[in-house]
Amino acid sequence: MPTGLDRGNPFEPPSAPLRGGGRPEPPATRPSPGLVLMIAASSVPVVVMLSHLGLWLLAGWELGHPPRPSLDDPKDITILRFVYLPVVLLGGLIPPAIIVCAVVWVLLLWNALRRRSIGRWFPVVLLPLVWIGFVAWVRYDPGQILVWIAD
Repeated sequence: MPTGLDRGNPFEPPSAPLRGGGRPEPPATRPSPGLVLMIAASSVPVVVMLSHLGLWLLAGWELGHPPRPSLDDPKDITILRFVYLPVVLLGGLIPPAIIVCAVVWVLLLWNALRRRSIGRWFPVVLLPLVWIGFVAWVRYDPGQILVWIAD
């Protein structure tokens, strides 16, 4: 008579469920920690750019015209009172993100050189391109968004 204790060996992993053809399903794959760090580190400049652009667009919607530096102070626009400070403080994430990106980039480069695989080069190339785009955006400041915010 079977009891409730006859459930097999608790120290063995459960067998993989079988598909229609009798083959076990492949195990779920997780992204590598380096890839997760690369996505997180390269998303910081994108989030900062989008938040500043969103602040500028919101001010333009409130004013009825694009905000002008030295004339339309972002702190005086009523709709921006609670949004202005967090957006400006979000820019403080840039220096730590640069350090994390540099370390992650060196690790990704080492991994790509060690394994000599083409698929490993995508993060190595993408990370600097995102930051080069961010630096170009800050340098050329289209629409004088950063000048208006820092004014």
